[in-house]
Amino acid sequence: MGRSFLDVLKGKPNTNKQPKNGAEFFLEGPTDFPYDEKKVMFERNNGLLFRLINNETHQWAFYNDTKKYEFHVTTTFSSQSSDLVALGKTSLVEIPDGHVAKIIVYPGKTEPFVQGNMVGFETSVDGKLLTNEYRDQVREEKKEERQRKREAKKAAKRGEDPNQFEEEEVRDN
Repeated sequence: MGRSFLDVLKGKPNTNKQPKNGAEFFLEGPTDFPYDEKKVMFERNNGLLFRLINNETHQWAFYNDTKKYEFHVTTTFSSQSSDLVALGKTSLVEIPDGHVAKIIVYPGKTEPFVQGNMVGFETSVDGKLLTNEYRDQVREEKKEERQRKREAKKAAKRGEDPNQFEEEEVRDN
C-alpha cells in the first residue's frame, strides 16, 4: 500500500524505494532541459516536484519525479515581471496585476514552463493521484507504438520501406 499525497506532504515515512547511491532523483531525472539550479517544490524537501532554472536563457521548467502523481502548477507573476513567454504546453494569461501561468506535469516528465524576466511570483501546486483516463491513454500510446514497430519490422523483412506505413497515415489524414 502506497502513501497518499497528504502523507507525502506531511513528511510521513516513505516505505517506497529511495534513490540509489545518493542519486538526486528517484526516476531518470529531467530530460531535454539544461538547468543551472533546481528547487524542491515542497517544504519537506521530499523531491516529488522540482522547478528547474536555466539562468542563461531565463527559462523555467518543472520535473515530476514520481510515478503516480500529476502536479497542477499555477504561478502568478507580479506586474514587475516582463517579457514573459509560455513554453511548451504552458498557458499564460495576463491579469491586471501581472500574469498567471499554468501547466500539468505528469509522472517522469519535464515540462518547459516560462521564459522571461521573472520578478516576484507565487506558485501553488495541486498534486493528484493519476486518473484512470491518463493511465489508459499511456497504455494505449504504448500499445500503438509496439504495433508500429511490429509493422516496420515486417515491412523490413519483406524488403519494403519501414516508414511507408507512417507516410500513408499522414496522406490519409
